[in-house]
Amino acid sequence: MPGSAKVQSLEAIEQFRASLIVYREKARAALDEADEEVRRLRQRLAGELPGRWERERRLRQRLLEQREQELFTARLSAFEADASARRQAVARARRAVEEAEEKLRAIRGWNRQFDSRVEPLHRRATRLRQWLGEGLEQGIQLLGRIIQTLSAYAERSAPVTGPGAPAGGTPATTDPEGSAGRADSEGSSQEEEA
Repeated sequence: MPGSAKVQSLEAIEQFRASLIVYREKARAALDEADEEVRRLRQRLAGELPGRWERERRLRQRLLEQREQELFTARLSAFEADASARRQAVARARRAVEEAEEKLRAIRGWNRQFDSRVEPLHRRATRLRQWLGEGLEQGIQLLGRIIQTLSAYAERSAPVTGPGAPAGGTPATTDPEGSAGRADSEGSSQEEEA
């Protein structure tokens, strides 16, 4: 090797790896929640909402028919003040039926468009889930191996302290030329000066 590596902080790599693991878990949880929400919405659009608004439309239709019958009865009795109130009740009931029919049409339209609008986004989320499961996992494992390798390197390169060590504890180097290579180059430069 041309020189020794300067490993100053394994903690930073370990913290990054830990943060990456937390990110992966949070992202998975968010994707799971989004999947569940899509599934719930699909169920509501396919079954619950159309059934609910169909029942509501029938109920409002019966109420409209009842109000129209009351208006017809009021007209026959020739009681004009009562007929005016009945006409307003019929108009309100008719608007309520129209509102229910409009909501029912909208829900059916959303149901028809659901797959074409949601499926492309769902495919992207699926690809992201695969990346989180495979790509990010490989990165986390690689960081683990890097930490192990650098830890082993740092232990090997630790300053030598002992009776034969120079004062100040010079770190060991993995440079194949080592100090001998530097001494040779210093010796050759001294020879050139002479």
